[in-house]
Amino acid sequence: MTEHCDVVGRLGRPVAGGVEHAGVGRYERRQRLAGRGAVVVLVDAVVAEVAARREERLVAGAAVAHHGAASGGGCNLALACDLVVAGEGARFNQAFIKIGLVPDCGGTFILPRLVGWKRATELMMTGEAVTAGRALEMGMINAVVPDDELLARALAMAEKLAAAPTAAIGRTKELLEASATNDYGGQLELERKAQIQSGLTKDFREGVAAFIEKRSPKFVGG
Repeated sequence: MTEHCDVVGRLGRPVAGGVEHAGVGRYERRQRLAGRGAVVVLVDAVVAEVAARREERLVAGAAVAHHGAASGGGCNLALACDLVVAGEGARFNQAFIKIGLVPDCGGTFILPRLVGWKRATELMMTGEAVTAGRALEMGMINAVVPDDELLARALAMAEKLAAAPTAAIGRTKELLEASATNDYGGQLELERKAQIQSGLTKDFREGVAAFIEKRSPKFVGG
C-alpha cells in the first residue's frame, strides 16, 4: 500500500466551510425559494463532502498550514487534518452559534476529543475566537510558527511523513480512529492484526536491515 502526505494550505485569507459558508446569501435565497427542502439539500451536500474527505484522510496523511481566520466548518476541516501548523496570526472559532446554527463538518466529534468536553462546549456555545497560541495550549493544533515560516514548516513536516513507512502510518491512523469507539480488548485485537500486516511488509524488513547496518532506512510505502 503506497501512501503520501498532502499539505492543505490556507495562507493570508479567512477560510470557512460548512452550511453557513456555502454563502449565507445563497442559503437565505434558497430557503425562501424552497423552504425546508433547500436546507436539507445544502446540509446533505456538506455532510457528503466531509465524509468523502474523512475517507481520503484514512489512507493519506494530511497536514494543514493555516494563516488567518478559520471559522465554522473551515475550522473543523482544519482540525480534522492529522497535523496542523498555524502561523502566529491565525485564529480559530466555532462561528456557527453566531448565526443560529449548530457545529458541523464533524466538529462535535473532533473538538471534544482534542480539548475536552467542557472547553469544547464553551467554544461552541460562545463562538469565541481562539488565538494560535491558545489553540496550541489547548491541544487543538500541533505547532505555531512565525507567519513567514509557515509554509516551509508545513512542507518540511509533510516531506518527513512522506519519507516515513507510510503504510504503517496509514494503519496507525486507522487504529487511532477505531480507538474512539472501541473497548480495550477490541483495540488490542485490532493492534494484533495491524502488527501482523506490518510485519510482512518490505518497510519492516528495510527498517530492521537499516537498524542492523546502522544506516538511514529507505522506505517504499509497502
